[in-house]
Amino acid sequence: MPGVLALVGLGLVTMEEADPARLPPENELKQYLNAHIELLAEAEHDGWMEQRAKAGWRYDPRRDDLKKLHDLMVPYPSLSETEKDKDRRAVTEYPGNAEEARFAIVWLSPE
Repeated sequence: MPGVLALVGLGLVTMEEADPARLPPENELKQYLNAHIELLAEAEHDGWMEQRAKAGWRYDPRRDDLKKLHDLMVPYPSLSETEKDKDRRAVTEYPGNAEEARFAIVWLSPE
């Protein structure tokens, strides 16, 4: 999640580290994520593929979990809209997931 958020100038910090000045209002955060949803969803999918590949998974048109073969180990643009929607939904759930884990999404400070 941190790497995906960083693509659009957002970061992830613990609730205790969260500077209120860097916390986007909830509705603003949701709108901002939606405005960048395709970039973020593609990065989410790429991260999923990277994790799978490190675990020994590879592409095959027929999914076989025992052999670590998966039909979705393809570039994001090649996915069906239904599959892309799963990645989009994952991104829209970032704020809730972060909060459940006691983290906050914040604007990154300019360096």
